[in-house]
Amino acid sequence: MLVPCPCRVNPASVGWTFTGGGFLGSAEWPLQPPGQSPKGPPPRALPLRPPLHTRLSPGLPKPVILTHRRVRSMCSLLPLCGVTAEDVVYCVLPLYHVMGLVIGVLGCLELGATCVLAPRFSASGFWDDCRQHGVTVVQYVGEVLRYLCNSPQRPDERAHSVRLALGNGLRPDVWAAFEQRFGPRVCEFYGSTEGNAGFVNYAGRRGALGKPREQSERKLVRDVRRRGDVYLNTGDVLAMDDEGFLYFRDRLGDTYRWKGENVSTREVEEALALADCLQVVNVYGVSVPGCEGKVGMAAVQLAPGKAFDGQALYQHVRTWLPAYAAPHFIRVQEALEVTGTFKLVKSQLAREGFNLGVVTDPLFVLDHQARAFRPLTEDTYRAVCEGSWKL
Repeated sequence: MLVPCPCRVNPASVGWTFTGGGFLGSAEWPLQPPGQSPKGPPPRALPLRPPLHTRLSPGLPKPVILTHRRVRSMCSLLPLCGVTAEDVVYCVLPLYHVMGLVIGVLGCLELGATCVLAPRFSASGFWDDCRQHGVTVVQYVGEVLRYLCNSPQRPDERAHSVRLALGNGLRPDVWAAFEQRFGPRVCEFYGSTEGNAGFVNYAGRRGALGKPREQSERKLVRDVRRRGDVYLNTGDVLAMDDEGFLYFRDRLGDTYRWKGENVSTREVEEALALADCLQVVNVYGVSVPGCEGKVGMAAVQLAPGKAFDGQALYQHVRTWLPAYAAPHFIRVQEALEVTGTFKLVKSQLAREGFNLGVVTDPLFVLDHQARAFRPLTEDTYRAVCEGSWKL
């Protein structure tokens, strides 16, 4: 738990170290007692070492150089959403993620609020933790609140002091269900680690990302609409309604979003290609009824003389990929379709998904209980579509 510090902190020059998150800053000035102004020349905006990584843009995760000045500006999101020094903020997000580390931990340090760090997320213990620590603000990515809404109802689930849920990636239907069932107001925002613009939905319009300020559209793609304009191409498709609210619609490029994380298809393909039984791998995201984002699926061509080994591939995936990036469906093909420039075709595969009524190739599903990829049967397919199969 972090508690307010009675010292005056100059956020532009204080260093932080989190051994588990790979995050390191540097300190130039010592902390000053209350009532004293920092001495010495103005601080330089030193970059964090090593830099944080982002999964926003297509392809592999990329390092992002963030200065202390930029980190401090990101910390200001908490007061923008109505968080004060009197609040107790509950964080279940990993500290390698900018939401958990910068906005959560460092945001509380900047504001003087209390931050409660949970070792892991537990839907059954979430509200018990909030009651125990007197939590008033909770952080989320879209999946966190969906897990809470899918948990069994309890008579004491409104017996808490939480007034605000702060985060991003929340579906409109989950937004409404969460507020109606548990009570806290939702404050949704949109932004990226390396971006130069963001939106905060302080008005509470369900499903919206917020409203951009006038004259705030600046991208790093030049001459798009007219000569001389500049755009930051995030790879996201947004839609604007008649009142100017923005909504997330889809993600372009070789990246899809699952369990609150952006997954690089290229990264997963490279990991799967190391498996002995596979020769060619094509990874893409597919929609699952009732699930946020898209789940990973791979179309594969077996290596000559090799048979598909579901147990060996399961162990390979567990070794080489984080849980959120593991493909849940495998489609075995005689040969993978390519374009005239020898690029793998993903769009048709993504449309067909894992539909047994459409796909005639052998299909396999990730089964954690069996610790293997096993054949996808009609019963399992129905369970996935109905939401009773754990993904």
